[in-house]
Amino acid sequence: MHNIKVDNSTVGVINTGNIETVDVAVSALHSEGKKEFAEALNQLATAVIKSTELQDAAKNQIIELLSLIAAEATAPKERQRKGAMKALIAQLKDFLSISATMTQLWEKWGPTIQIIFA
Repeated sequence: MHNIKVDNSTVGVINTGNIETVDVAVSALHSEGKKEFAEALNQLATAVIKSTELQDAAKNQIIELLSLIAAEATAPKERQRKGAMKALIAQLKDFLSISATMTQLWEKWGPTIQIIFA
């Protein structure tokens, strides 16, 4: 992985396939010029992985949501399922609200995530 750093203590706890999906999307989005959105995904995923406030099950659910959102963001605009993404983004926001640190990150990066599917 090039963008998201995973230490050895996280391997086996978090679904690395979902992390890799986010990582690949971050690279693709950077090359498409969607640098702020890519940075938002990168920052959120990294913070979730490193969080000591979130339980492993919550981390996996959040990373899975981020991977779905990331994969959809790399699809051509006319093929993006905006309604479904808005629902997933709302669910992501709810999951992140269980931690004060994650809530702060959402306040910073959430609008960037939401605008891509507007």
